[in-house]
Order: sequence, then structure tokens, then C-alpha cells
Amino acid sequence: MGDREEELSGEGQEAGADDSVDKRAATTTRAPHQESKALRWRLRLHHRWPAIFPEPGLSEMLEFYRSRDVEKNAESALPDGLEIRLEAIWVVEVYPPTLIRHLYQDLDRLDWNKDPDKLDQAPVGDFITQQRESTRGGGWINLGLILRPTDSRFLGGHRRAKLPAGVDHAMGGIHFPTASPAVVVMTFVLDASSARGINDALTRTYRTEVRRVGVGYAFDEPPERRIAARARAHS
Repeated sequence: MGDREEELSGEGQEAGADDSVDKRAATTTRAPHQESKALRWRLRLHHRWPAIFPEPGLSEMLEFYRSRDVEKNAESALPDGLEIRLEAIWVVEVYPPTLIRHLYQDLDRLDWNKDPDKLDQAPVGDFITQQRESTRGGGWINLGLILRPTDSRFLGGHRRAKLPAGVDHAMGGIHFPTASPAVVVMTFVLDASSARGINDALTRTYRTEVRRVGVGYAFDEPPERRIAARARAHS
């Protein structure tokens, strides 16, 4: 009986050992040296053709950052009910005596000295000369409404000029705080789309993007992308 029990016990151990070996074989992973070799090849391919083969691990890092996009968008968005509008841009240019000839030339180029009757005023050039010949200055002239050459929305006195993109119309005036310098003040009224440009940039939903910086990468999360979009809209 003892010999028979030992034989059965030995057979059980052999069967168990075989089963253990089978399980280990089923769960065997790639050896460390094989993983290292595959990584080296991926790095070589990336450095040779970076546009085709992404850097190993870059996709995983990008997914990690993007998993926080909802939270980051909520943190940097405008509060509910708040709206930002940039209605107009003011530009001021000063013409000292040494540069006043450029102002006369600009008025002639714009053809603004040949239509004095449109605003029931003296020609702008004549007004500038009168102010410069005075002893104290202190006067100003209203240039009125300034429209594009093809704009037919308004009647009455106005002037014509090419306006920058995004500008609906302009208004202007020339001031003489003293007799010498002429100060031109222009107001460029933006159209509806441009007026909302900053607001749209701050309320848009952004997604984290990755960009190459030198030999590394930078991850632009929603707050950084929102700041960059606001700067572009402002410029």
C-alpha cells in the first residue's frame, strides 16, 4: 500500500508541475531585452521620420492631459452671464511742425480737401493753416463720419476712405492743443463679429494640443490655448 500511495502522489506532483508550467507559458511576456530593442527601433524610426512615427509614449501623455480638458475648460472660462465686447479702437497720431507736411499730403491723398461742402466746413487744410498761424491754438475740426467708398447706408455729410478689415465705419477729428502740433484722433468702430472676437475666444471650448519645442514637446492645455486665442483676437 505504501508503494502505491507514493506512486499516486508522485503522479499528482508531476501533473501539478505540468499544469504550473502550462500556466507560466500562457502568461509569459516579452523579455526585457526584447522590449528594449523594440523601443530603440521606435525611437530610431521617430528620429528618422518624425512626421510619420510619433515619439514612443507621446500619445499616452497626450491622452492623460486631455482627460483633464473638461475641468481645465471650466476653470478658465468666463463666468456665466458675463460678455466682453470691444466696440471701438482709438488711434492718436501727433504731427509736430517738422512733420506737418505729411498731414497735408495725407489729406490730399484721401481727397478730403476737395469736398468742403459735404460737412459745411472750410477745407481741412485751410483750417490747419489757420490754427498754425494763430498765437494760441486750442481749436479742433470734426472730420465727421468716414465710410468705405462703396458704403451707401448713410446720407448727409461724410468722407470716404479704405478701412481695415473688421471695421464698420470710422469717425475722426484734428485737434490743436497749442498752435504747433496737430493731433489726429481716429475712432474705428468694429463690426459685430470683430466686436465679439475676444468674447468668442474666451468662451470657446478647447482641447489640449501638443507641439514640438526644440528637442522636446509642450502640451498646450485649454487655459494656455484660451490666452493665445484672446491675444490673436485682440491684435
